[in-house]
Amino acid sequence: MDRFDIITEVSNIQKKELRKEPITYIIEVEKFNPYHDRLGRFAPAPQGVANSDSKLSGALSGAWTDENDPDHKERDRVAQDLYKQIRSHNRQSEIEAIAKHSGVSVEDAGRAYDHIFIREHNLGDRISRFDPDYYMAHSWNRIRHNKDIQPHDIIMLKHEIAEEKIMGKSLDILYKTAHEQAEKQYNYRKALKKYLKDHDV
Repeated sequence: MDRFDIITEVSNIQKKELRKEPITYIIEVEKFNPYHDRLGRFAPAPQGVANSDSKLSGALSGAWTDENDPDHKERDRVAQDLYKQIRSHNRQSEIEAIAKHSGVSVEDAGRAYDHIFIREHNLGDRISRFDPDYYMAHSWNRIRHNKDIQPHDIIMLKHEIAEEKIMGKSLDILYKTAHEQAEKQYNYRKALKKYLKDHDV
């Protein structure tokens, strides 16, 4: 599968860590695997090349980096924790907060929630949920808690809603197809790149 033209190298931004309640979030950014799209969710690596998600992570004592986390174990652990935390919340409260703080309808917030965190999808090489993605988790949490919401957070949300409206519950529609169509209207990758560049990340 062809490589994607994505961000190849970014450094650290201000971070906090999501553990248990009370929730805090926003973490550090690391490089993308070139075989994944901007969310680490679509393109499988060619045979013999290990997959790894696009990462944001950190700890109270310092950010996780390739130097202190060369095997990505800690970052992968935190990625899983972020999604588990979001999934553990009451769905109705979650989507009502997302709707209130983003301006989308409760119905559309529910579409995004189910699409990102709950449903399995046709990813081309497998049927599964999307891999946990730090950028999206922190965009979601900023909206959820109405704290420091960025333009690309809202674009992410609307992109996922657009994808869901194309894919729904169907496993016959490839994620790649829906993603490319949604990106024509809500280009989260472009918005994210601009955010990282503007913040010298």
